[in-house]
Amino acid sequence: MGVRIFPDDAYRYFKGGTISHGAGYAVRAKRPIDFAAVTDHAEFLGAPRHLAGENAAENPLPEILASGNPVKINWHWLYSMLTNKNERPVEVYGAIEGLNDVTRAAWQETISSVEARNDPGRFTTFIAYEYTSMPGGQNLHRNVIFKGSGVIDLPFSSIESENPEDLWSVLEKERAKGNDNLAIPHNGNTSNGLMYDRQTYNRDELNAQDAARRMANEPISEIFQVKGSSETHPELSPEDPFASHELFTTIFNPAGDTGKVPGSYARDALRTGLEYGYKQGFNPYQFGVIGSSDSHNGTMADEEDNFHGKQPLMDGSAGQRLGEVFLLPDSVRRTGQWGSQGLANAGLTRSPDY
Repeated sequence: MGVRIFPDDAYRYFKGGTISHGAGYAVRAKRPIDFAAVTDHAEFLGAPRHLAGENAAENPLPEILASGNPVKINWHWLYSMLTNKNERPVEVYGAIEGLNDVTRAAWQETISSVEARNDPGRFTTFIAYEYTSMPGGQNLHRNVIFKGSGVIDLPFSSIESENPEDLWSVLEKERAKGNDNLAIPHNGNTSNGLMYDRQTYNRDELNAQDAARRMANEPISEIFQVKGSSETHPELSPEDPFASHELFTTIFNPAGDTGKVPGSYARDALRTGLEYGYKQGFNPYQFGVIGSSDSHNGTMADEEDNFHGKQPLMDGSAGQRLGEVFLLPDSVRRTGQWGSQGLANAGLTRSPDY
């Protein structure tokens, strides 16, 4: 995707520094922020850089974009996408001898960067990663955040299990050791109704124990980010004039199907939780809310007038974002529906218990 920076670069950006964007230009936030967590994907963490070896720093993307040649840009886009299709990581990265050692080294680099950049009272960093479950293109991603320096030895990923409840089990064991943590659901809007479902991952009806586990593991939930709003939808909130703001409803299967609306949005989940509380005496959906970036540039994506995209290959230039350099239909190039989005707020509260 053209990303060549490290977690340490991202923290430098968050603190007000200038870094190089994967598309070849310098980027800097208008103002530094107070706290941050780099949540790299746990799956095959460090494997691409390991395979690239001495060539890891090479990046042809800036030159390709600077050419302004649509044919050249589209060829590079297609080549990159087709050689990184979903089954390829398992085929290529899974064959790496000592893969766990590669991932552990990258995880340790993440931890070291957090510890080096943490500045108590001025800028707070959190050790974190992203659990990237996506069964059938249905988004069940979670950002896993650790409170302190006591963290998991190796990130639990969707390679081990695509069931988020198995992630909860791992996080519960870590908390029992004193390693406080939480998981934050994100992009429920592309979950095809599974993020805030009325059933468990294994299609059992929710019960009081399920509700208690969800509340303990996921006390907050994301409602805004680059890939659209997960707060509500016109079908769920027909009288809300803002319900159609920044919608992105396509799930990430090859067909690009439109996802199921109920179960995909946080406001509906809170209403569902109240219904459970009234009828069954337990509430599986009590949570505060958060905005996130989901930028893969190692930057923030919340500034509308300082927006430089989510992924360099996909929308790193104005020509890409406007669709001017692409020779492909919008149904294939879905980035036209992405936009600048959330920024976390530390003043989070849980919904009332009624």
